[in-house]
Amino acid sequence: MRHLTAGTLLLSFTALCAIGQEEGGALPAIDTFNTVLGTQTFGAAYQFTDESRIVETALATLDMGSNILKFSMGKKYHGGTSNVAEPVDGIDSLTKLARDEPSHVRVLDMPFAHYLIWAYPFSPGWWSEGFSEEDQQKEYDEIHEFASYLLTTYDGTGKRFYLGQWEGDWHLRAGYNAKDDSAVKPEAVAGMADWLNTRQRAIDDAKRDTPHAGVDVFGYVEVNLVKIAMEGHPSVTNDVLPNTNVDYVSYSSYDSGVDLKPALDYIESKLPAKEGIRGKRVFIGEYGFPAERHTPHEQDAKSRKVMRAALEWGCPFILYWELYNNEVKDGRQRGFWMIDHKGAKQPIYGTHQRFYESAREWVGGFRAREAREPTDREFCDAAVEILDADQFAGSPTIAGVPIFPNDNPWNVDISELPVHANSETYVASIGADGHLHPDFGTVWQGAPNGIPFVVVPGTQPRVPVSFSYPDESDPGPYPVPPDAPIEGGAASEGDRHVLMLDEDNAVLYELFHSFPEGDGWKAGSGAIFDLTSNDLRPAGWTSADAAGLPIVPGLARYEEVEAGEIRHALRFTCRRTQRGYIPPATHWASRSDDRDLPPMGLRLRLRADYDISGFSEPVQVILTALKRYGMIVADNGGDWFISGAPDPRWDDEDLQTLKRVPGSAFEAVETGPLVAE
Repeated sequence: MRHLTAGTLLLSFTALCAIGQEEGGALPAIDTFNTVLGTQTFGAAYQFTDESRIVETALATLDMGSNILKFSMGKKYHGGTSNVAEPVDGIDSLTKLARDEPSHVRVLDMPFAHYLIWAYPFSPGWWSEGFSEEDQQKEYDEIHEFASYLLTTYDGTGKRFYLGQWEGDWHLRAGYNAKDDSAVKPEAVAGMADWLNTRQRAIDDAKRDTPHAGVDVFGYVEVNLVKIAMEGHPSVTNDVLPNTNVDYVSYSSYDSGVDLKPALDYIESKLPAKEGIRGKRVFIGEYGFPAERHTPHEQDAKSRKVMRAALEWGCPFILYWELYNNEVKDGRQRGFWMIDHKGAKQPIYGTHQRFYESAREWVGGFRAREAREPTDREFCDAAVEILDADQFAGSPTIAGVPIFPNDNPWNVDISELPVHANSETYVASIGADGHLHPDFGTVWQGAPNGIPFVVVPGTQPRVPVSFSYPDESDPGPYPVPPDAPIEGGAASEGDRHVLMLDEDNAVLYELFHSFPEGDGWKAGSGAIFDLTSNDLRPAGWTSADAAGLPIVPGLARYEEVEAGEIRHALRFTCRRTQRGYIPPATHWASRSDDRDLPPMGLRLRLRADYDISGFSEPVQVILTALKRYGMIVADNGGDWFISGAPDPRWDDEDLQTLKRVPGSAFEAVETGPLVAE
């Protein structure tokens, strides 16, 4: 993972501003187009520069390529982890905060096109016991003044401002109890509706009263307990929203996970119509998956599902929570982040950054071809295609088939991951004095040396397979051709893996201890992997490999070495392992509770300082992959035995030089928690 530093952050922003908005001028047309995906910054728990928190995180968001920023403005703008450290004398309104506080001025002047702001006025009281006429007037005056200021100050720039608030259902329910409907008081429901309508009326009147062009301001309400609303419980969606005139609804969608569309449809059904606003009016204001419960790659994979579902629905914004983590529990970062507390840019950061590059290119091409702006629907459809294409960019391929998405654990660069705290012990248990062993080549004892596989068409006839371990096997049938290669040959007494890649459907079929039987086969276990997905086997399940992992993605293949690059981790074995596993492994194969032994799924890499210059170019390709992608404990077997596919073109003598690499040249890396009883 790339790391953020103060120098790279400020240098990148300087370059960006050189081609962006001139002071007081309009943003370039390409920079005003809403590319929908974005992030936000609230209460960052760490920093890397001497800038204020709001400025630093805004710069980092620009550096990622986004033209969308979501943040808060209100009387709590200073102190602790707020936007700035110190207050400025005389600031007692949103307008003065935007006009007179240097960091807020700087951020609002940055070349963002879309600002989503939790805007909480300084002056009025709260509405939970009813919103008095006096407080309504104070709210109206401050929001009207602020909206007018934005319309005047940023006239002609192409900027759009969306003024809203935090999760409304928690405002409505005292005590944050989603199960206690009695917490929702009638006076609070009425007060919230009055509050939202007052704010929206102030915005609408400011737009009527203030001459402006090339700038706009909108209002929104954020809802968050939509699942219980769909069950008929009191909520903002059911009881407040239908009685408002808001422009947009933000959905903080944690209660829906990745299954968004039913909730989006339901919110839309409760949203009153509004003239003058085209397209969908419900967006994803928050979603995220904390690192305390998800690996970086799970964060990215789940986020992609959210993005895809929301784009297909047509959401005008889809905002990830958040750039820097804001939540610390018992001294530990919860991990709602794109850039972690050590400055490492997570996979979800890269997904957004690449998306912005591709989206800008697509919009520019569309304008050139069609001489008009894309519609919301046209862009969202294209955005789904961009995400899908990006998902496999750089993935290793076999017969033109990408072998899992590029953020799959097999395919990610682990060269900068931290060394595991137990690394030395793990290496010692495998054998620091041992040596790497290539368990592949041309021929060994009369059979192809390695684990063979066969590429089959989608039309390959499926045959039945019976299993010794049916409870942990995918039932099939399997597309096993009559002449399918068997590991070790037809007479083998070893693992007898039979592996098939369906090139038309991107599906991998793998069998362990396989024997022809009648019109089908008999095997110890079998697994089927969808190569377009990062889904793992069920917890506790084996596969055709002891660790529950696929085999083909971890094989060294001659074609890769000949091309000069292996872009994935390699599979390897250890003689003794512990009764535990680290995902993406899902299964252990040991009775030992000795935590000094390596678990299944443990990832090791060749140390960066290990000199490989004395090896041949083909062997250097393998060793470079072991530095960048590492190798994963997948089965019990010979210590340090790395796997590959047999090929008559291998140079066996050259491969044997891998045995010069000692076990002490490796280190275990931290990829996730140990799963054990």
